[in-house]
Amino acid sequence: HVSYTLFGTAAHWVARTLMVLVIAYQVYTQSAMFVLMLVLILVVGLEHPPKRDDTVRLGPVRWCIGIVSLTIPVLCLAPSIIIMR
Repeated sequence: HVSYTLFGTAAHWVARTLMVLVIAYQVYTQSAMFVLMLVLILVVGLEHPPKRDDTVRLGPVRWCIGIVSLTIPVLCLAPSIIIMR
């Protein structure tokens, strides 16, 4: 929802690109860490329904909040499971 609000219809291409990158990462690392999430996303779909009024623009504060909310998962999720020895 946040990416669609920030990027409009270009968010569909962002979602598709990220989906391909995540699948490629899964294949490359031979990891099954995000398989369930990928299946759920593919079942629900990547497309977002259109907004009622696309002419309304976000203000700078809401734009910054949107960027921060998209950055949080990147900073919080580890790319691989940490193994303690």
